[in-house]
Amino acid sequence: MGSSNLVEKYNEDELPAYTPMPWSLKEIRAAIPAHLFVRDTPRGLMYLARDLLLAAAAWSLATYIDPFFKQAQISELLTPVGAEVARWAAWGVYWWFQGLIFTGIWVIGHECGHGAFSDHKIVNDVIGFITHSFLWTPYFSWKISHHRHHSNHASMERDEVYVPKTRTDLGLQKEGHPDLDYDELLGDTPIYTLFMLIRQQVLAFPAYLLFNVSGQKTYPKWTNHFDPNSILFTKAQRNAVIMSNIGIAFMVWGVSYSSSIWGASEVIKYYAIPWLEVSHWFIMITYLHHTDPVMPHYRGKEWNFQRGAAATVDRPILGWQGRFFLHDVAHFHVIHHFFPKMPFYHGPEATDHLKAFIGDYYVSSDESAFVALWNNYNKCQFVEDEGSVTFGLATPTTHIAQVKAEYLLPVNNTGGVPDDDAAEGTTNNTRGDRNGDTRDNRDSRSGPTRGKMSKEQKKAQRGANKGRRFGKVRDELDLCWRVANGATCEYGAEQCRFTHDIPTYLAAKQQDIRLPEVSEILDTPPFVQDLTRLVKTHPEHPSIDMNTICPIFNETGNCRYGFKCRFLGGHVHSDESKGVTLARDEEKQARAAVSSQEVNFVSADIQKQLRSKKYPFPISDIYLREVQAQNDAEAKPKPKPDVNSVVIAEPEQEMDVDGVTQDNKSAEPLKAEQVIEKRTGESSTSSQTDNPDVSVRFLEKKRLHWTGKTLGLATSFLAGSKEEWSLVRRHPAEKIFGVQVAGNKPSTLVPTAEVIAKELAGNVDFVDVNCGCPIDLVFKSGSGSALLDAPGKLGKILIGMNKALGEIPVTVKLRTGVKDGKNTAHKTMPRAAVEWGAGCITLHGRTRQQRYTRLADWDYIKECVDAVRAREVEEDLPPIPIFGGGDCYSSEGYWSNVEKTGVDGIMLGRGALIKPWLFTEVKEHREWDISARERLDLIRTYAEYGINHFGSDTTGVNTTRRYLCEALSFQYRYVPIGLLEYLPARINDRAPAFRGRDELETLLASGDSSDWVKITEMFLGPAPDSWTFTPKHKSNAVESQG
Repeated sequence: MGSSNLVEKYNEDELPAYTPMPWSLKEIRAAIPAHLFVRDTPRGLMYLARDLLLAAAAWSLATYIDPFFKQAQISELLTPVGAEVARWAAWGVYWWFQGLIFTGIWVIGHECGHGAFSDHKIVNDVIGFITHSFLWTPYFSWKISHHRHHSNHASMERDEVYVPKTRTDLGLQKEGHPDLDYDELLGDTPIYTLFMLIRQQVLAFPAYLLFNVSGQKTYPKWTNHFDPNSILFTKAQRNAVIMSNIGIAFMVWGVSYSSSIWGASEVIKYYAIPWLEVSHWFIMITYLHHTDPVMPHYRGKEWNFQRGAAATVDRPILGWQGRFFLHDVAHFHVIHHFFPKMPFYHGPEATDHLKAFIGDYYVSSDESAFVALWNNYNKCQFVEDEGSVTFGLATPTTHIAQVKAEYLLPVNNTGGVPDDDAAEGTTNNTRGDRNGDTRDNRDSRSGPTRGKMSKEQKKAQRGANKGRRFGKVRDELDLCWRVANGATCEYGAEQCRFTHDIPTYLAAKQQDIRLPEVSEILDTPPFVQDLTRLVKTHPEHPSIDMNTICPIFNETGNCRYGFKCRFLGGHVHSDESKGVTLARDEEKQARAAVSSQEVNFVSADIQKQLRSKKYPFPISDIYLREVQAQNDAEAKPKPKPDVNSVVIAEPEQEMDVDGVTQDNKSAEPLKAEQVIEKRTGESSTSSQTDNPDVSVRFLEKKRLHWTGKTLGLATSFLAGSKEEWSLVRRHPAEKIFGVQVAGNKPSTLVPTAEVIAKELAGNVDFVDVNCGCPIDLVFKSGSGSALLDAPGKLGKILIGMNKALGEIPVTVKLRTGVKDGKNTAHKTMPRAAVEWGAGCITLHGRTRQQRYTRLADWDYIKECVDAVRAREVEEDLPPIPIFGGGDCYSSEGYWSNVEKTGVDGIMLGRGALIKPWLFTEVKEHREWDISARERLDLIRTYAEYGINHFGSDTTGVNTTRRYLCEALSFQYRYVPIGLLEYLPARINDRAPAFRGRDELETLLASGDSSDWVKITEMFLGPAPDSWTFTPKHKSNAVESQG
């Protein structure tokens, strides 16, 4: 949305899943300056006077048309036929402009009906009543219904006008029916379509007023605007309706009387034809405002006022004539739907502010009005009978996954689409437990405390999924950690708050878990077969299954959770007295020390030094002093402007350096290069002199095939946060390992780079600066994608990090820009590659404002790659790796975009979350029709990895369960390619209700979070009664497959 030529450029293949607008009306109003809501009565009267004078002038000039062209000399000059043609051409000019002038007068009456003309109700109603009655519009009656239209626009149940027909209304078969032929059912000859279109333009408004044509279908037959007892009006409004009828009756008398005096033909020429044009322009403008293939219609709770207001299109109808004669009513209609009481003359400026705030949700089109009228009349025929958000298309939207007919379920439900944007910032606390108790707890307050949340409460709830709470699940009787591992507790049994009685603990402990092989899972419910026959119960301790296998012990030869392990039978021995002792496998322990031991553990002492600000940062201190000195040297006294001065704003703010990280003023300052050489034993510039035949840029770093790590905040690293430092742990299986950091200034990011280089030396292959994170919490702090608008600051960050990291490459992740329509990456990337020493650049093909609302712009990614390569050639530098990203969901999509854009590789994000096997597809250049059992095997592997990482005790098992549910919240979106009509699948395709090729595949496609819990129970045992899972996406809190 937001693009021009909507219908002409409309391509269903490029439409993403639509995400309704998230902001409240209050937030949108706050983005519009207050002075734009001020009504100026004298100014409004000036516009009315201008229109009346123009109408009078046109009427006066028209009185000369017939006498002039019927003169003998004109007939001789032009010939009789030529004079007659010229006479009717002159009348045509009159009708055209008088029709526009009359329409402008009608618009003034429309403004009065909204209360936008004046602050005084009596002024609005008097002028509105006169102007609308003059143009055969029952002012008060139409004002009432039009108000309801604005209040309920785009609601299928409550809107007053332009309510689209449904599939059932047209008697069409459901999608996929063999007898369904849209061309046959909806395709008409152009002549017939033109006739119907002209009929609409001439008669639609009178038909709506008289017979409710195109109005709300739930109203009774014969609903109209002239019956005081109509369902359209309340009892209190009946007198206003009668007053409107009196106005129309007066016009009936006036036209009849005028016809009797001057003749009907004169009345038709001077008045009736321009009035018909008013009807035409009014219908054409409003039809095009409210009808377009990309305009949504809402049902039920999905509708709200601001979403309905945004479901309109601004169109520059008639260019300057539309702006002058029609008072911008067509050009700036979207803002009018948001704020109907805003005067029309503030529309242009207010629209600029609205566009800046709502971004892609603002829609405009510069397509020719008559072309748009023809296209939309042919294309927008009906909407589907069901669905909370639906669109008016004559053919089914191809952004719904085209599942083969034999797998479709008889439920037409594509609602409940996961909203990744909302999930990143939701505050809903929607809970779903394993018993299927799914409910929306957005407002669980009751009694006297019920009501609107305070501003402080709302602020406290804002953020990325703050409403989600996951408590730790522990054993009912908790065993001391030291005793559990066979050690001695320093507190003793009397003082320790945990039990030391192992037999009592084992008696109360839950039954051991057994991680079944996928071959042991059934194809039909309940899926997990009774495996009690495989259980070998310990004679003294029934909770121990001597046949189970502990994943941790199996890999490392020693389970660090000891007796607390939920797979305890896998690493205990029984002695002669039938007691149990912990087992160890020294051979496995020796192998695991090399192959399975995680690295990058930052010691408690180092974390304490960071927290107490005693950790030394010699390179950072020197670099930040240099930057500060450079800033001081560049700072100049500001000249005092006089009346003739021209003040030019700086292109960007001066970089903020909050001082150095350590107070080392007594030390003699060293150059950063000197410190690097002292610490590493080599010069930072030595790499530039090795090979005279190849130009090497500043601090050239090795090229890598990149894999990333979870984003960490620089401030948290420097604060010694145990949680933050846990993110950098590296498993030996991770061949290439990087740390991604976010920050807003050199004084935090450069020291973070230095401590990473020192404490994780040899175990980090690159450090990535995140300039892409769009989340509000990160952006508003000046981090993430906020750095895109501060290239000077970003450059100093990258240069400083390069110095601090030594041989470790610095990479940077970017978005195309912050705001839509204002891409900046093509300027930033060449500088990052050539001037700032970036070892690799990754570019996500969306702006920060866009989030996931449109497809990634791969054409722009190519433009950015070309810009970098051109700069590298210009500077005679070797190319650095550039990775693109956005919507990659198949091997074909990966390799076609690599070829199309020239990128070295593609980031896999959401696609890999939905399809973890996507990496295999890309590597092997194939589309994998993976079976349900193969998918289940990946889930089992995930569970095993989770236990190894989070632990095999009760807490670790249920933490693994939580993260497995998080993984399934993405994986269920996968539609098996064997079920699809066309390949490749696309990441934004919505899935209709479908069944899998077997019941296991159907279960894996369930969007019900309680089913995800059932899947975890296949491998992790029954979830405790106290354990619940809160989905990120609200739509998953209830069954979405029907």
